[in-house]
Amino acid sequence: MLRTLGDIVKSHRIARGLTQTNLANLIGTSVPTVEKYEQGLREPGIEALIRLAASCDLPLSVFLTPLDVVTLPPREGRHRETSARGARAQKRAEKRGEP
Repeated sequence: MLRTLGDIVKSHRIARGLTQTNLANLIGTSVPTVEKYEQGLREPGIEALIRLAASCDLPLSVFLTPLDVVTLPPREGRHRETSARGARAQKRAEKRGEP
C-alpha cells in the first residue's frame, strides 16, 4: 500500500509525541484541519507544509516527495506523470470535454 501525505503527517506527529491539538497550534491551524490532513481529505498548502516540516524538525522534501505518482496515458506523444490529485483533475476536465 502506498503511503499518503496524511500517513506521513500522522506518523511524524506521533513520533514527535504531539497531539493533533499540539500540531495544530504549532502550524497555526485548527484541529479539524489537522484531522483532514491525516485522513487525506485535505492537502496542506506550501506554507502549511513548511510549518509542518519545521514543527517535526524535518526537511521540507519529506512532505514534497511524490508518494502516489500515477502514470496517465500519453497525450500528443508525451509521457506524463502526475499525482493522484492531478489525475482526478484530468478526469474532470475530460468529462467536460476539455483537452
